[in-house]
Amino acid sequence: MSRKSNTKRFVACEPLETRRMLITTTVDGTNAVDDIRISISGNDIVVNMNGTIDNRSDTIFNNIEINGLGDRVVLHQVALGPHDGSVSFTRGEGAMNRVASDGDQKVPQRALDSLIGAGAPAMIKLDVEGYEEQALQGAHRTLAHPALKVLAMEGTTPSILKLLADNGLERVFYDPFSRGLQRTPNGLAFVDGKWTPSNEFYIRDWAFVEDRLKSARPINVFGRRI
Repeated sequence: MSRKSNTKRFVACEPLETRRMLITTTVDGTNAVDDIRISISGNDIVVNMNGTIDNRSDTIFNNIEINGLGDRVVLHQVALGPHDGSVSFTRGEGAMNRVASDGDQKVPQRALDSLIGAGAPAMIKLDVEGYEEQALQGAHRTLAHPALKVLAMEGTTPSILKLLADNGLERVFYDPFSRGLQRTPNGLAFVDGKWTPSNEFYIRDWAFVEDRLKSARPINVFGRRI
């Protein structure tokens, strides 16, 4: 099931419930996903969902329409993995749905390289509940493409870190309030002096990403202009 657009630039890979929350809670008259588009890629969006094939699909389609993204989004209800096929997937766990050997349903699995074909995303947001290494195994061509500037993800392994380094992607820390990048942890990485796990950012072409962040128009998030 998909909705097609002409260009594929922003790839988000998350359980359906999580992506539904992201779209609905950050919209305040402008649409936040569109602002990601302008900040990072300046082009259209492709959203690849690692999610269950159930009635949540109605919710995500509705939110795409509410946010005025219907003509710029391609929605694939698949699990990303090392190869095309099918995989066992949990059901009824909301944002925690995931690939699991004891999952009670079979869903299509696609390698990202084959899913996007000749496309070259500028940014990937990857949150697949512990299946990151397998998902990236199916994305070697995508990771190597110079068009990919930003990878945001939760959770890494030594194999993932080597793969990213081999493809010229370096770890950075981002402050959304100042739109600043740095190579050492910033204050947002700590709460009460303790390290707080969060999304990790890996970038290629520091100057390009830094310029896009600084030149993007301001947005309002919960009454705060950033």
